[in-house]
Amino acid sequence: MFWMSVTDGLRVFGHWQIWACALALITITFMLKMLVGLSVMAEKWWLTSLGLLISLIFETFAIFAIVAALAPILFHLANWTQWQWVWDVFAAQPWQTMKFIASATLFAFVFAVFGVGHIPGALSSIIGFFSAAHVAVLYASSAEKEVALFPGFVLMAGYLLLGVVCIFAAIIVINLVLVAAKRSSETDEAGILQTLLASVAAGILPFVSIAMYCAWLGFQLRS
Repeated sequence: MFWMSVTDGLRVFGHWQIWACALALITITFMLKMLVGLSVMAEKWWLTSLGLLISLIFETFAIFAIVAALAPILFHLANWTQWQWVWDVFAAQPWQTMKFIASATLFAFVFAVFGVGHIPGALSSIIGFFSAAHVAVLYASSAEKEVALFPGFVLMAGYLLLGVVCIFAAIIVINLVLVAAKRSSETDEAGILQTLLASVAAGILPFVSIAMYCAWLGFQLRS
């Protein structure tokens, strides 16, 4: 089951919709981190906490919408997105959706306070796992099915570990390429590009782990 979910999870990266949403998430996350950076510059703890909380609320909303829209692909049910369904969920269950976003945001905020946010993609992965589980419950309830949400500590740790390995492998390759580029340049452009590409690679980490978890959920939804 583990390796089947891993291979199925990695196969979704053959869909252009995944890359488009990953780019959108990277852009949104970058803008929100700029907001947090501005609040930190104010050197007031309450303003920093408020900026972090606001950024997590918007990030949770964005990740939930993206995961819900990509659910047919992530669960291997179809080859298209369903943005209309996302808005239908918000319209039909506004209170439940707000409660989910508040709960996931609070959980991510606690992790951020304890320093987990310094790990690239960690908070996005946590929010993404919550979003995938919530969407799976919505799918299961509409089909009158029951779905287990926790695959076990070993499987969950395996998904996270493989996601980290994939991203760090990409970062190593990027570094090797940019080191060669830097040798032929007397400016700091290569260093700036290296930082940018490393950030982009780290931003894809949530999709790697979440895709594997969604593949595991998809086995149950298709049965």
